[in-house]
Amino acid sequence: MKNFYTLFASLLLFASGLLSEALLFQQVSAATVGLYEFDTLSRDWTQANGPERFFDSSGNDLHFDVKVNEGTVGLSSDVPSVAPANSFSLNFNRQQSLETPLTDLFTIGTTGELTVEFWYKPLLTDTLRFILSTTNGPDTWSITQATPVVSGTQGIDIFTKDQDGNVNRKKTENQFLDDSNPEWSHMAFTFDNASGDVKMYRDGALETSSINFGPYASTSHTLRIGANNPTNTFVGKFLMDDLRISNEVLLPGSGTGVDELAWNASLSEGPTLQPRAPDFGKQWVRNNPFMISSWSRPNYLDLHHDANFNTALSSEALPGTAGHFRGNFSELNDEARTHVQWGINAGVSAWLLRDELPPDEIAGIADVADYIRLVDPDSLIYVSLGGVTPSYVDNVLSTIQPDAFIYNFYPWKGATNSSDLLRAHLDNMQVARQKSLEYDIPAFNFIQSFDDLNNPVLPPDERYRLPSGSELRTELFLKLAGGFKGFTYFLFDLDKQSERFEKALVDRNGAPSELYPHAQQANAEIQVLGQSLRFLESTDWRHIWGGVTGFTPNTVPQWDPTAGQGQIVDIEINGTAADLKDAMVGYFEDDLGEEYFMLVNMWHGMGLDPDDLISEFTVTLDNSIDTIWRLNRLTGLVEEIPLVSNEFTFSLPGGTGDLFKLTDGDFAGLFLPGDFDMSGDVDGHDFLLWQRDQSIGVLADWQANYGMSSSFQSASSKAATVPEPTTGLLLVFGTCVFCSLLPRNRIV
Repeated sequence: MKNFYTLFASLLLFASGLLSEALLFQQVSAATVGLYEFDTLSRDWTQANGPERFFDSSGNDLHFDVKVNEGTVGLSSDVPSVAPANSFSLNFNRQQSLETPLTDLFTIGTTGELTVEFWYKPLLTDTLRFILSTTNGPDTWSITQATPVVSGTQGIDIFTKDQDGNVNRKKTENQFLDDSNPEWSHMAFTFDNASGDVKMYRDGALETSSINFGPYASTSHTLRIGANNPTNTFVGKFLMDDLRISNEVLLPGSGTGVDELAWNASLSEGPTLQPRAPDFGKQWVRNNPFMISSWSRPNYLDLHHDANFNTALSSEALPGTAGHFRGNFSELNDEARTHVQWGINAGVSAWLLRDELPPDEIAGIADVADYIRLVDPDSLIYVSLGGVTPSYVDNVLSTIQPDAFIYNFYPWKGATNSSDLLRAHLDNMQVARQKSLEYDIPAFNFIQSFDDLNNPVLPPDERYRLPSGSELRTELFLKLAGGFKGFTYFLFDLDKQSERFEKALVDRNGAPSELYPHAQQANAEIQVLGQSLRFLESTDWRHIWGGVTGFTPNTVPQWDPTAGQGQIVDIEINGTAADLKDAMVGYFEDDLGEEYFMLVNMWHGMGLDPDDLISEFTVTLDNSIDTIWRLNRLTGLVEEIPLVSNEFTFSLPGGTGDLFKLTDGDFAGLFLPGDFDMSGDVDGHDFLLWQRDQSIGVLADWQANYGMSSSFQSASSKAATVPEPTTGLLLVFGTCVFCSLLPRNRIV
């Protein structure tokens, strides 16, 4: 076993390295006392994280603390420093500012001089935004991006406020930003406590004559950069980059930034776009729990967790849940950049760029995707298709080059099952499956969990209905057999949804609907099977007609003994034939070329539960196989099944499937003790999880299995198990909760 203490020390260095990656603070000029440059992507500063002390690359204390209750700051080209609080209801976007401590280097009054300079780009707003301000008093001052006096015009307001709240407006530059499409400007403010003078420069030119703050300037203030009004009523927005702070009054000079203002220095370009690995999406799937998500809002989180969801798709924060950002982008603009920054600040792990992407917005979404790759290189990018016409799908995937895609086709409507609708459902699945394999990226799917029985436009037979338990399982397990790598239920609840919807998993009163317990159980089983399915490649899938159903799919081929690996010679659906009593078989291989198959009972019906439609199957294999193994979806155990006369018989509830392996019991991707993040590897990240929450598992398991990977070495069928669904999903959820709260650079 590796020396634990050596490893522990290495992990501490690893953790400190993660922190230093979040912010790059450099002392840029030894000739200028106290001059520092701050150029960084976003950093999530919360009460749990701070106050924090930062150091330059030489280890010198910058004497610059971040003390915030909740909030974010981002300083890099084209990265907004403030998220739009008027657009989202998220705790994180009440930015409370960068603050200097009362007694440290940059507190006004320490040296009697101060310079704050930065590149600045206003975003037109009807409200007030503080650029620089002070917090402690009794007397304070503020420099703000002012409310426009006329349309398309922004101003700069400089004023003081005494302890009684009386405002003394020192200067208002109403035409200062007279531009409906403002560009970056270099802004600088210098303060001289001895004289009380404040000067403002724009692009190296003195924009105002000296403004005298009098006693306000000599007070030892705490400086705020980019702060909201404490009442959170002022919610403007702007961009900021290349912040420099000095405890000397600097002058314009040549603008080089050496012993003078850097107004003539180029705005830093920020990060450089790096190409993503071709298999980024596949590796993301493997490094995260199998995606069981829902289109949700911040209500009913306990119900969401109890239904065994590990992810939520939302444009709002869902505390304690791993989040995917649901975007409504159409092009790359300042609003899109601001929304992206919001998502980064919220700690999202994936981006859905557009729902049902229109063809005329594909190029614009490609620009948004490139931007997210630039500023959030570790998160998944996927798109929602507006259909599965092959030429349209090709255009989307080749132009945007997403890491994955998702699509919807809702099959449950009217008073009866429609053969044409079910056939179209299977044919759409086939196109999506083929495109996933062709472009070698994961396919996800929206799952119908709503009705629109109150839709006033459609006749009753055209309105969607809430699926039964057997129908829900049929939709889920068929896609597992086809190689799909994740699901998002639409909808979870009906908060702020159209009145045409009557029920989802949660009804309008916040109570679980009749579909909720079926989703809860199915999700638990899928999480167990998904541990292995994340690592498997679909090689074939076939429809098995039961003899009565009035249709067969147009594009999904019928099963015959040549399907897949050719080692299954017969599949029988036992008992009396019935309508929709069909089956589907999917074939898979892992990275070692070892073979798997999943058999799904397609029998389903309106108002019928899975146990109402149990089917018995007999599978016959060729003479070379005398044993197969099954991953039990209920217990997580790998079961050895000896064959009698090369065949075995088993039963499945309606809509349900089981996963089998032909060669041995080592299922790819199974949970290894100590793999607390369920990534398939026992590594340093698992230790960091355990260190923060020791209830997540046993340290001895991590020590024993450190360095092992379940991608190729699943534990034997007799010695190792995955957690039982309830326990295992609590573990999954706990891991996701923790990951969603980590700083962005620590999220895998």
